[in-house]
Amino acid sequence: MALVDAIRAGVTAAQSILANGGLLASVTHETPSAVNGYNEPTGYAQTTRVAIIDARPRVVRDGNGVEVVAAATILFFADVPVTYQDRFTASGVTFARVLRVDKGVTPDSGGAFVTEVALG
Repeated sequence: MALVDAIRAGVTAAQSILANGGLLASVTHETPSAVNGYNEPTGYAQTTRVAIIDARPRVVRDGNGVEVVAAATILFFADVPVTYQDRFTASGVTFARVLRVDKGVTPDSGGAFVTEVALG
């Protein structure tokens, strides 16, 4: 078994344990479906996903390398496409500012197997 197979198996096992233990939360992921002439979102398409939500504030570097305080971090056990214009709603709280997006990638294919989103 290659290292990548072991990593994938571990992620699958973690997903199963978290889902069966009730530790995964439902998250509404809103992506811009239309933009105006100023490239500002005017409408959003919604997708419901499951993820781990860490609501503890922490310092992260945003897309420009500036240290900012993230109000929450969401961890998806999949390659989730996220842009800085997306919005997330979890436990009744809407986060309209994506500060940083990180992906865990496999060494052989470079494909993502987890997506971590820091929110402001």
